Amino acid sequence: MSETSGYSIHEAMNRRTVRDFPSESLHQLIVQQCQRTPDATAVLAGNDTLTYFQLNEKSDCVASYLIEQGIRSGDLVGLCCNRDVDTPALLVGILKSGAGYVPLDPDYPSERLAFMVKDSGCRHILAHADQLPLIQEFDVPTTLIDRDWSRIESAKPESFQPESEKTPTVWPQVDPKTHVAYVIYTSGSTGRPKGVLVPHCSVVNMLCSMKEWPGFTANDRILATTTLSFDISVAEMFLPLIVGGSVAVVDRQTARDTTALIAAMERYEVNFMQATPAMWRMIVEAQFAGRPDMKFVTAGEPLPRDLIAPLLDRCGELWNLYGPTETTVYSSGTRILNDVDPILIGVPIANTQVYIVDQNDKLCPPDTPGEMLIAGDGMTLGYLNRPQLNSKAFVEWNGKRVYRTGDLAAITADGQINHMGRIDNQIKYHGHRIELGEIDAALAMQNGVRQAVTVLREDRLGDQRLVGYLLAASGSVPNLAAIRKAVSAKLPDYMVPDIMVVVDEFPHTPSGKLDRKAFAPPSTDRPELG
Repeated sequence: MSETSGYSIHEAMNRRTVRDFPSESLHQLIVQQCQRTPDATAVLAGNDTLTYFQLNEKSDCVASYLIEQGIRSGDLVGLCCNRDVDTPALLVGILKSGAGYVPLDPDYPSERLAFMVKDSGCRHILAHADQLPLIQEFDVPTTLIDRDWSRIESAKPESFQPESEKTPTVWPQVDPKTHVAYVIYTSGSTGRPKGVLVPHCSVVNMLCSMKEWPGFTANDRILATTTLSFDISVAEMFLPLIVGGSVAVVDRQTARDTTALIAAMERYEVNFMQATPAMWRMIVEAQFAGRPDMKFVTAGEPLPRDLIAPLLDRCGELWNLYGPTETTVYSSGTRILNDVDPILIGVPIANTQVYIVDQNDKLCPPDTPGEMLIAGDGMTLGYLNRPQLNSKAFVEWNGKRVYRTGDLAAITADGQINHMGRIDNQIKYHGHRIELGEIDAALAMQNGVRQAVTVLREDRLGDQRLVGYLLAASGSVPNLAAIRKAVSAKLPDYMVPDIMVVVDEFPHTPSGKLDRKAFAPPSTDRPELG
């Protein structure tokens, strides 16, 4: 087929995505909802609840407090907190202050958090007292939410609008197109995480599109299980709050315990949940019965075919969504109706354009694989402090600013997107996007290691494992236990290889390139870890 046919199929698919969406900031939309339904339940966690009125009031206090601490429009505030009923209020409060938030996951090593704080230039950190050992060495003003809550609560928004207590508080001006709502750090191939700058308008567009499909109303309740450092948490925390629904927040321990997670789903009577296929598999295997009124979203990594039927048996609707952090959480999606049809990632969400191009950046005809480019209102502002990466990833193409995803895909004859994997060494593992080069670099820095290569293996169906292959330095015998401990201090748990193997040589292709696919499977014998 000709390039003309490729153009027409792309044009038809992308033209259908055009929608109007609000020009306000994210927190303005939430405040408007608080005013419409002040008595409705906004947040649940444990035995605690917040109405929309209480959510608005608490977030006002947080915003006023931060402004008193010197936070100004355009600043960034780090958030290293427990997951509880106040989490959404903290997020909204940071946004009201004019700042964007930087999630600082308490499960991350202190060294990684220190890099993120310094790289982002956080002006203030909000944390709980039990996170203090992680962040106490950071040279940034810090407020302990639980210990200092009386100080936060005493911050009176009225002081910023003295003429009338009945007049809504006027918060710092925010330009939705240029002001950052949040910065999420993703794995970097150079060994340094990279922060993605996500503006308000991109978040608002994504949420308004989700409100349309998969669909979310004031009668819906979502279970928030995801760490704030993983961007699908943005949909969990904010989607309910712009439509008058409710979010049930579970703590980190519950999110890791399948039995407790299922109990939370039933206790809070949630009817909307999003999770990675890996988490869905655990939920299915734990015999979760589901309900016909439930809506399931799978995202973060490819949906395995053998998981579809068990999920469909447990819900009324199953949706498969796709999107890089660089284009704001979700960029495309489709409803999955059966386990027979091809597993696609559907069509672009609202105001999003997708193009599949060949090596010469020419549009591919239908069913021809190429690199997926994404454009539109979901586009972020790029990487923070990474001009060279920005020049490679965010480029001009046919007069449009596009993001090069590095994903291999094809457009079907009826205008849907077939995702076909990666064209580089980036992977999705348990929902997290990982640059294997970052793990390689961490392993190669350890004593006794000359070179390291990490491979995501699936030697048994559904059993994915990260395997680190090591070449020993001359005259050395790598201590695997010591290496694991050292790497765990640098990388999040999900990036630490499940298995490490010392090998004599690395396999290469005939052209001399490293061949990650040719590594032998690790032995099933239990390794000696000391």
